[in-house]
Amino acid sequence: MRSLVLYFILVVLPLVGVLAILRSGSHLVPPVAINGKWVINKEEGSDRSYCNNLVIVANEPKLSITQSGQWIDIQFNDDQTTAFRGLLQDSQLNTQTVHPVVVTDKNSHCIGNNRLALEATFVKEGEQTKLSGVIKVDGCDSCAPVPFTATRIPAKK
Repeated sequence: MRSLVLYFILVVLPLVGVLAILRSGSHLVPPVAINGKWVINKEEGSDRSYCNNLVIVANEPKLSITQSGQWIDIQFNDDQTTAFRGLLQDSQLNTQTVHPVVVTDKNSHCIGNNRLALEATFVKEGEQTKLSGVIKVDGCDSCAPVPFTATRIPAKK
């Protein structure tokens, strides 16, 4: 009788617990995988003047995305190696710069330390994933948002 109780406690209960956990998580869907290197293209008509800190898009840089589940880190290859951190929900990406940037554009009312925001949507077109969005100075309407699109650079095999 004692061995039967021990068998139930040490084998049956853990097995039932594992099955319950697997069943409760069966509806979970992983976020889309967007990690990798991306090349940015300026949008049509994006030659208007932007605040000086938004040149990360105006000069057509590349960016690198690292991902851990829904958490995203983005690093641009500009002189300041601008870094963004944020969240991916469904196909919507919302990030902010890790460190404040200094806006020095004299035409802007937002001179000083500000955070940049990158808001984008991912669209799957066949085998290709595209990113379309804007980079803007968070909370500063006098700095025009910079629209952009980005295409993933295929990984080398």
